[in-house]
Amino acid sequence: MIADGHGRSARGVSNTRRSPEGRVYVVGHTAILPADSADSADCGGQLPLAPGDMSDLREKMAQQFNGELRERAQASGAVYVDAYGPSEGRDACSAATTRWIEPLVPQQPCCGRPPQRAR
Repeated sequence: MIADGHGRSARGVSNTRRSPEGRVYVVGHTAILPADSADSADCGGQLPLAPGDMSDLREKMAQQFNGELRERAQASGAVYVDAYGPSEGRDACSAATTRWIEPLVPQQPCCGRPPQRAR
């Protein structure tokens, strides 16, 4: 997963340099999983992951993937925006009124239907 994103994120940042006065912002990923794997019990089976898997996936997202995004953004002169820190405690296992990320099967309608083409 992370290895596949290397080239795409680097190309995306470098391709946006065509506008000399433009500013590029690279937004990191949000927290999808809880900080404490014990909190995964709150997911009620909506995220079918073992607690150890949750910890591993969280570390890969938080440290590896976002770290790589940050490094690539800074190396290319872009501004990195940390979305992970502000989203902690608002992961897919948080209460429906708090979370920013829906679990695999959304409990809240998060997106309206796209507009229909005029006939």
